[in-house]
Amino acid sequence: MLSYIIWAITIICLIALWWVIVNRKIHLLEESIKNALNQINAQLTGSVDALSSFFISLGEEIEPADLEQKITITLIIHKEEVVRTLEDKMDKVKPAIKKSKEYKEAKDAVKIFDTMVNTSTLIYNDCVERYNREIKKLHTRPIAYLTGYGKQELIKINGGK
Repeated sequence: MLSYIIWAITIICLIALWWVIVNRKIHLLEESIKNALNQINAQLTGSVDALSSFFISLGEEIEPADLEQKITITLIIHKEEVVRTLEDKMDKVKPAIKKSKEYKEAKDAVKIFDTMVNTSTLIYNDCVERYNREIKKLHTRPIAYLTGYGKQELIKINGGK
């Protein structure tokens, strides 16, 4: 009888250990997704700031970018649209302004931020793929389901570049 109790306690401890290990792994993957999303947001904010400062130097007023505490994919896509709108507006300035130092600096800054956003988007999508693959595994699916972890969506920004 005592051996059955010892076996039961051992099995319960192993199940608890399995639960903690798998839950922690899924949580870490989810955190890496959040970090990548925050990185994309920071780079898009930098791009909006660079373009806004260019237009402010021309004497035009620009509405401040939406900076929210909770970063969502919708907000990221909105910021990407703001950047594209400002870039389009920048391309329509007078030819004399296009020769200015400020214009060239702003264009260079936007190119740099675009490269960084593309890189961070690749990192984000890689994290999402690893996370989605992990929660589909047979040994992690029950824990993911019971703890509320769900499938994450990939993002495509920068006009699909």
